[in-house]
Amino acid sequence: MLIRKIICIAVVLLVTVLLPISGQSKATLAVLDFTTEAVSKTEMTAIVEFLSAELFNTDKFIVIDVSQRQNILSEMEFSMQGCSDETCALEIGKMLSAEMIVVGNLSKVGSRYLMSVKMLETETSKTVGTANGKFRDLDELIDGLESIAIELAGGRPSAVVIVEEPAAEPEPVEVKPIDTEKDEPRPKDETVKPRDTTPSPDGEFNIAAVVCTATGVVGLGAGGYFLFKLFTNTLPAYNAAASAYTDSPFGSDFTTLFDARQSAYDTAFADLIIGASAAGAGLILTTIGIILFMPPAEDADSLVSVVPIISDKPGIVVRVSY
Repeated sequence: MLIRKIICIAVVLLVTVLLPISGQSKATLAVLDFTTEAVSKTEMTAIVEFLSAELFNTDKFIVIDVSQRQNILSEMEFSMQGCSDETCALEIGKMLSAEMIVVGNLSKVGSRYLMSVKMLETETSKTVGTANGKFRDLDELIDGLESIAIELAGGRPSAVVIVEEPAAEPEPVEVKPIDTEKDEPRPKDETVKPRDTTPSPDGEFNIAAVVCTATGVVGLGAGGYFLFKLFTNTLPAYNAAASAYTDSPFGSDFTTLFDARQSAYDTAFADLIIGASAAGAGLILTTIGIILFMPPAEDADSLVSVVPIISDKPGIVVRVSY
């Protein structure tokens, strides 16, 4: 009965560690230039780049960066100049093979900057997320792009105010004098209790150690296989697909090349997660098995004794435990 429980626990642990690899793939997203007269073109480009980076940091999207977007559009001989409505923006998203796009408006009223951003599905033009913000200056706007990105990704940005309370002063400790004549030193107890080396009658201890160690070795082997596959197969395949996409001449099928690169990236990422998770779980279970193989430690009570040390002040004895 105990063996069955241990095997079930080991299997559940491995499944729990490897479960995240079954998550859905990330959506491809492009952040387009906002309509604005409040900042220069250079500042607008910097704002778009920062927002793209913050959206990538949410770990929910594959973001097409500004330079990559401009290269693709220039190769297609398409200019974004005069493209200010959502219909035109959606067409750009389709040219970029992006599943979603981010568009917005940045204006200045008085001394404040007002930003309105929304995320659209390229195929259906459905709005899947919105975010708004008002800032006193551009520095505050840049700092607030992280909250804008989290809100667009479906989360709720939180503002945490930490108030440090003054540390309480420690209460004074009263040291009472001890009569050294009445308080005689306690003799050190050097008796060590013998260690119980009698094996378990049914051998349950060794079985648990064997099961954990064997399961851990299997996890380490699986993790090593996927990591070896990553570095010898899937990672070179991704590099080749990325090079083919980047170096392709004008007129090539950029959509097919981009899909091939994305497929190679997903495969390499899956191998990395599987290998690292399996190796980590195997290492944990192997360590537990080794610990279970170790003999029980001696009774800690036999290692503790109290030695009186006479202070330089008359009438005070300090006791030190070790």
